[in-house]
Amino acid sequence: MKISLTESQKEVNKNTRGVKLVMMLFVANLMALNPVFAQENNVNNDTHKAYEMPRTQVIRIHNSETNTQDTLYIKLPEGYEENNDKEYPVIYFTHPVQHIEILSAASENLIEDVILVGVTFQKGMTFRTVDSYMNFIRNDVFKTVENSYRADADRRTYFGYSSGALVGAYILSKHPNAFKNFILGSPALGGDSTVTQKIYELGSNTANGRKELNANVFVSYGTSEKEADKQHFEEFIAILENLDDESLTLEHIVVEGDHHTSFPMTALRGVTWLSGLIKDIEFPVLKGPYFGQKPPGFIPEVFAPGIISINGRYEHGISFSPDLDEVYFSANKKGGLVDIYFSKLEGEKWTSIKKAKFTKGRKEEEMHPFVTPDGEEIYFTALNSDNTDVKIWYANRSVNAWSNVRELDSPINDDKVFYPNVAKNGDLYYFNISKRKTYYSPSKNGGFPEVQEVDIEFGVHAFISPSQDYLLVNARNEENAERKSDIYVYFKGKDGAWTKPINLGDTVNSNFPETVPSVTPDGKYLFFSRYNEEGGLSNFYWVSTEVIERLRPDGL
Repeated sequence: MKISLTESQKEVNKNTRGVKLVMMLFVANLMALNPVFAQENNVNNDTHKAYEMPRTQVIRIHNSETNTQDTLYIKLPEGYEENNDKEYPVIYFTHPVQHIEILSAASENLIEDVILVGVTFQKGMTFRTVDSYMNFIRNDVFKTVENSYRADADRRTYFGYSSGALVGAYILSKHPNAFKNFILGSPALGGDSTVTQKIYELGSNTANGRKELNANVFVSYGTSEKEADKQHFEEFIAILENLDDESLTLEHIVVEGDHHTSFPMTALRGVTWLSGLIKDIEFPVLKGPYFGQKPPGFIPEVFAPGIISINGRYEHGISFSPDLDEVYFSANKKGGLVDIYFSKLEGEKWTSIKKAKFTKGRKEEEMHPFVTPDGEEIYFTALNSDNTDVKIWYANRSVNAWSNVRELDSPINDDKVFYPNVAKNGDLYYFNISKRKTYYSPSKNGGFPEVQEVDIEFGVHAFISPSQDYLLVNARNEENAERKSDIYVYFKGKDGAWTKPINLGDTVNSNFPETVPSVTPDGKYLFFSRYNEEGGLSNFYWVSTEVIERLRPDGL
């Protein structure tokens, strides 16, 4: 774990927008006298201010945990409407009426490009109701925000003060990976002993028995807090410091004030800390086909590490346009929603990677993109987050985008289906999840009026070569129990029948699962996912298709 220690007496880092911050600190001292910012005070009659703030929306949202209606306060950054291809980090915060004004002022001066989402909060939570609250955030709030706004799910921040910070500490310890960053001000660890006890279990779990927190954490408290509360704060900080977790970074400070008046300074110092974490990382200059990566030989290599193949998530299903100037792929964090991402070669450089969001929220998850050999259509799988209504969708190419996105009108979609890919003659291959078999549908007059089973022995994620002379699948290796999923190839015989499946061998397959094979439009490279990352996550690998051709039987 990386630890950064600061003290209230130290000067604010000179790199922090000096003049603006000094002005903010002056304003903060004035705000400390205003009871609207005191965590435990009742909301006064001036709550309508939150409704009147520029670019602020107040929306009602269904809470599926309690079957009630809750409220979200959403503040969009300046320029949001104009920058319609940009995704924004999000700060989710509790007690929205009390906190939205100062968080808005701090973020506009220190971060600028961030969405604020205030979530209503119920006092008197136990650890059971906190779990329910987290389920509400994950299942209802995240989905609403990320389907309705251009919110970056990889840059979520939780902000909480006092009881809100107590809930945040619990989420950090029991629901890792829900948020990337946490700002926890004076967490009320002396409040609900059941919640605090669950949080302190972090210190008793061994590294092998505990999930990585994968988070950046900022903790603060006031110089004039009660001594008993200070002991709780220091104990919590010590637990985090002593964790053997390289995925966790921690910064903690002491600010001037008591439990009520230290809030404004906590907000400002916390947002200052956050500003250095969530700024857009400059996308590297990448030129040429395949992101300028050195082509592999007969040994698979990770594709575009740190750019497309990123540690901490699953990556599965990748497709290039026929001119190799666009790439589409699907990825998701463990337990998270699957999205399709894309980048384009514009001029000589690849653009930064963005989410496609083809269905624009009509479906919660999208995956397995495939650009047709003529480049005029893109097929993909869309589904609900509860794994229902798994269907194949497609879109048509327009001048600079994809349009007319819709579910494929074909008997293909009579069952749960996924992983569409298309041969040069337009025939569409896919896997029928309901029947656990591979099918294809011959292209007729631009449609797919009938389906036919592909006569192969086994395998999922079937991928057809452009000329339909071979078919790739992944399947369990029945001859080696350690091989949970290997890649196999079927070759088409002269009589049109498929050969026996041939394992691609140890140069491609390993003791880790290999899945979701595909071949690039130029026929040169085989792509697949290998689940060898810590936690069973996967990266994209690529290798020369000569590993396939070497297995081709004579005469085929």
